[in-house]
Amino acid sequence: MNVTRIAAKHPDVFIEQSGMRENVQIIRRRELPVEQRPKLKVAAYCRVSTDREEQETSIKIQMETYQQIIEEHPDWELAEIYADPGATGLMASKRPDFLRMIEDAKAGKIDIILAKSISRFARNTEDMLKYTRMLRSIGVGVIFEKEKIDTRSSTSEMLLTIYAAFSQEESHDISEWSKVGIRNDAARGKTRFHKLYGYTSKGKDKWIVVPDEAEIVRRIFNSYIKGASIREIAEELNAEGIPTKEGVNWKSSTLSSIIQNEKYTGDYLFQKTYVDDFLTKRSVNNTDAKLPQYYITDNHEALVSKEVFAEAQEIMHMRNVYKGANLYPYYGFLICPECGTPLVCFVLQMQTSTRCWVCPGHKDGVKRKDRADCKPFTFYEKLIDEAVRRAILGLKNMKGVEKDELEGIQEKIKENGRIERWYLKTLVKNITFPDYEHLTVNWKDGRKVTVPLTIKRYWFHPYPEIGEKGNGYIEYGGEQMVLRRLSKVQDCIAGRNRWVQELEITMPDAEDPIQVPVVRKGK
Repeated sequence: MNVTRIAAKHPDVFIEQSGMRENVQIIRRRELPVEQRPKLKVAAYCRVSTDREEQETSIKIQMETYQQIIEEHPDWELAEIYADPGATGLMASKRPDFLRMIEDAKAGKIDIILAKSISRFARNTEDMLKYTRMLRSIGVGVIFEKEKIDTRSSTSEMLLTIYAAFSQEESHDISEWSKVGIRNDAARGKTRFHKLYGYTSKGKDKWIVVPDEAEIVRRIFNSYIKGASIREIAEELNAEGIPTKEGVNWKSSTLSSIIQNEKYTGDYLFQKTYVDDFLTKRSVNNTDAKLPQYYITDNHEALVSKEVFAEAQEIMHMRNVYKGANLYPYYGFLICPECGTPLVCFVLQMQTSTRCWVCPGHKDGVKRKDRADCKPFTFYEKLIDEAVRRAILGLKNMKGVEKDELEGIQEKIKENGRIERWYLKTLVKNITFPDYEHLTVNWKDGRKVTVPLTIKRYWFHPYPEIGEKGNGYIEYGGEQMVLRRLSKVQDCIAGRNRWVQELEITMPDAEDPIQVPVVRKGK
């Protein structure tokens, strides 16, 4: 092929004779003068402080610096400066502006990226190599100012791997030393402020109470211990247009974390969680104290008393059906008619999830049959509710209880029919069973009232008895049934008693702060 024909077709190339052999000609691209070349679109990536004022100052300084660098290259023009807070972590997935820059590079908006150093661009080797290789494959180079590496060069890959590995290890060391410093501070009783509803900080002043938010915190705790569910509290706050710290609607998870947070008592538990992988920042609950925890009392001003907080924890534990402690509201008030032990609640799954109360016994062992000598009777909660409602609504007065408070409790019961633990703690000493068809409420002022349990069907009677029979029918537990059914029904009652005997009951250790047993279905 005639090389002059090539030159004629492509005016941007020229031909020169090789100085090594006469029969070799070199075809080269003609370099345009700098002023005629299209300018390269140059972006800069930086990490800045999380403080808003420092962030604005940092971006301004870095913009001026990069503008100066670009002015030194006539064929460069500034595309954009991308900046992420310095606390956004080691993983690129946690840096939104970095990811936006990568997408802009893919879209052809960037030719070169400037970075102060490898550690500012990426602090783990995997991300560093992944993104620099990807950028190089689409013709975008990265220039690292400190290390003087340009990924467009052939030697950059090896240097990048070495530098990135060092940067990753340096980040790991910094992370470990930072943890040691924080733990040493905690051991000395020095805490760090965390963003928390009800508190704020200003300069060196930490844990400053925010009055309006503090009132909401107290309201949350007060509503919860008086019987409102977490869902009901959230709905109430949202209906009133009261936002969270982030300005969004309340969720059950947010309220649950508030109710369980000891910081509202003025105390501070350090290291509830820990990070087991400094790259992924995966957080692990430290419930088993794998790492030492530090409990600092009276660290800051409390928003609720320790007594209110403890009561809220007890209620939350009693309501936790997933942990088998579904004992709200009666635990500690219902007393076994045979041995005097507080009854425990379980869900009788032989029917449609019916809640019942039974004596757990007081001997060693896990199975109910090993723990108790008492009969495996079952008192159905809905019968107890109905009887206690009648007892409370029949009260005219209560020594030590204001009339308005008593009437308020009665109005609530009329409104929703629920029995809350707060009502029991205010009015009741305990509830006993003189027989299997009545309960006796012993009031706090020394009086008592005995109320019949409204048992309309044999299944709700702990031990139904056989009554009169005739014309092919028989009375059993107050219910008329076909005589031929009796044998099958009695087998069902015996099966219920066997089911109760297999319940697994775990009592709390003496040192446990929440003295609530766990009841689970037997295996």
